[in-house]
Amino acid sequence: MNSEDSENDVEVADFDETDKELVSLMDALQSLPLLAANLYLRMQAFNLDIVDQLLREMEGQMLSEYYKQEGTPVATATVVSALSQLWVFGLYELLRTWRQRAREVIRFGKAVAELPAQDRERRISEQKETVRLASADPDRADPAHSRAFEDAARDKGFRDALQLALDRSELPFRKLESVRVHLAKHEIPNAKGSYGMDPGYSRIDEISQSICWQVPLGNMEVEIISRGSLATACRKLATDEFVPILAEDIQKKLEKVPEQSYGVKRVILVLDDRSEYEAFVAWNKQVLAVPRFGPSPLDPDRVIDVRFEPAGPAA
Repeated sequence: MNSEDSENDVEVADFDETDKELVSLMDALQSLPLLAANLYLRMQAFNLDIVDQLLREMEGQMLSEYYKQEGTPVATATVVSALSQLWVFGLYELLRTWRQRAREVIRFGKAVAELPAQDRERRISEQKETVRLASADPDRADPAHSRAFEDAARDKGFRDALQLALDRSELPFRKLESVRVHLAKHEIPNAKGSYGMDPGYSRIDEISQSICWQVPLGNMEVEIISRGSLATACRKLATDEFVPILAEDIQKKLEKVPEQSYGVKRVILVLDDRSEYEAFVAWNKQVLAVPRFGPSPLDPDRVIDVRFEPAGPAA
């Protein structure tokens, strides 16, 4: 590859075309119910977006140097790798905080929504005071935090929207979580006391045009995850892209099914016409693939039951 070809390649492949069409990371994170209403969560999203934009520029420069010298530009890649790790840590903590609050809000809303009006209002008032007193400075407690509990208790639509956003974020968050455990704890996800493989060692991923890591997931399973793919997955949270999320009662049944690989379960989905299809489901929520269903995506609302068939003995 000569210099002229390299420069042309970089110009054409600056960023993934699909990624260009997505909203900013800031807008994507602000699209999440509950997060947009909280000033301090928005501030974190703003900071992450600034770093994301900076990294995208640096990644472009890194790729340009990589192609020109036909090898890794060590000095640039080292800086990009360091900032990418810190960006992962920050994004993980923001989403972890949002998801934790979302679960607390949904749990409270469901618990009091069906109470008689007088009891419901009493529980809402008690919860608002509990949240206020739990603040570092109760006199300056953020009203948005307590208001979310009130909205969840009164508005089923708000609870449903929050639950859907939580479910749609599951797969991106779990990938982010696995990278964070690999980089920060030097462990295998969900395997306390384990030891990771080359923790912190990064590579240049020409597909996402960013830094990537080989993340060990246990049982000899390894996934290559790039910073660019994590950013894109988070930006897609703001889109109306179809994500097949199973109903809550089906999710409950899936909890008892053993994993085939990290977070993924192989099951039989039973549809409303009694037809059955093998499927792969991630984190008990999202249908990843239904190999023999057909060209159209499966409507998760048609799933009425799920069962597990253990693999037979090897021939």
